[in-house]
Amino acid sequence: ELLQRGNITIDKVHLDAAFCVKLGALAPFYTFLFVHGIRYMQSGRAIPESITDSVFGKGNNSVAQMLFSDVRTETIKNCCHDVYDFDVRDELRKTNAEIMFWLGENEPYPRKSVKLLHRYLPDIKVRVFRGMGHGQLLHEHPAFYLKALTAYLSE
Repeated sequence: ELLQRGNITIDKVHLDAAFCVKLGALAPFYTFLFVHGIRYMQSGRAIPESITDSVFGKGNNSVAQMLFSDVRTETIKNCCHDVYDFDVRDELRKTNAEIMFWLGENEPYPRKSVKLLHRYLPDIKVRVFRGMGHGQLLHEHPAFYLKALTAYLSE
């Protein structure tokens, strides 16, 4: 959003598996599923692996560990609205920032975001982390994440 507004100067941008493809009519359904899925996991129950694998990436068990037990339903809904209804606008083409998009090999939705962003930002750089799902690199390998991010930002 900040890049689209163009009110500030940004030299480098790091996007970590950003979700920016509108879900349209499916947004309320996915919001419902996400809210209830989080509540289900927070109550100590496990969601079938086939479902979590398809959403967060194969073998990504860190998702349940990252969810805060005290997050309110309204907060989850607000986040879903911001993500599922984000609108990529033509103003994004005007940015002069160098943009790096990171995603895990096992992240289906961010791959769609990369395709969309590439139409607006043909020079976007993409780094795919082998065997990783959503949030998995940061959660399971924080030292490597910090080192790679620091290296990118200091280039």
